Order: sequence, then C-alpha cells, then structure tokens
Amino acid sequence: MLVKFGGSKVARNGSSYETKGTKSPVAGKIKGTVVSVTDEGDLITDLEFQQLAEVQRTPETKIIVDEEHETFGIFDSNHNQPAMTLIAILDEQHPLRLHLVSDSASMMLGVRKGASVEIVW
Repeated sequence: MLVKFGGSKVARNGSSYETKGTKSPVAGKIKGTVVSVTDEGDLITDLEFQQLAEVQRTPETKIIVDEEHETFGIFDSNHNQPAMTLIAILDEQHPLRLHLVSDSASMMLGVRKGASVEIVW
C-alpha cells in the first residue's frame, strides 16, 4: 500500500514505514499544553527536552497549537528563520516554546495559557 507522506510516496510495511529502502518508526504523537506566555509573546509548553528525545527533528515534524495553527520542524535557539515565521524551539535547558520571529505568537495567533499543543512525527 502506498500513501502520500510529506510530498513523497511511502510504502507501509507492518509496523514501520519504508522509504527509499530504509525503515523508520511509525509516526508518533505527543500532546502537551501551553503553560505560560512570556513578555515577548512566546508560548511556553509543558513539554520538556527529555520527553521529546524520540521526536524526529526533520522538516516533516508537525507542531499543532490550539488545534488550528501549524508549524513544521523543531529548531534550536540559533534558528536564522525569517521574520513572521512561527517556529518551535527546543534546547536542553528549557521546555518547548513556540516563537513568532520578530513578533508575539500569543497576540498574532490569539493563543493563551491552557491551549493544546500536539507534536506529530
């Protein structure tokens, strides 16, 4: 069975996906919550670095906030992304945060403390 995944065809084989002759784990999912908003408008989640150890850091990793806003990929603090780009940032010292480059993610998206966060890979 072939399914469309991230713009490429992927063959499903039992409990794994097969892509170009290599196997990777079946897609995973982790759910969390926005627990605070910084003065700059970043959305701080309850998803700690250790909880996200098995999450793949690829462009296909999708982060969904408040069930309607999406971004792809998880970056470190030195992301070099353009202005007005919503990104997920994770480093060992801090929980996952959602950041709108050069603006307030909370204000622009209307997302507040208590909003859901879902990571799918």
